[in-house]
Amino acid sequence: ESEWHNLSKSFSQIQILDFVTMPNHIHGILEIRDDLNAKCLGEVVRAFKAKSTYLIRKTLNSDFAWQRNYFEHVIRS
Repeated sequence: ESEWHNLSKSFSQIQILDFVTMPNHIHGILEIRDDLNAKCLGEVVRAFKAKSTYLIRKTLNSDFAWQRNYFEHVIRS
């Protein structure tokens, strides 16, 4: 949770809105303040996965690994 909310400190062009943890994945909503291309969105996801993986492996599960890649969907309104 802390790493999700800290993303906006590293990426000023996004606003973190909400997320929910499911049994085997998460859903998160970001607001894009400026034009954000897919490469930059990939950097945001990569940063979240890297930081959260470190914490999870350190405290909860040393074998933790994310699924490769991510799925995105644009919410227009």
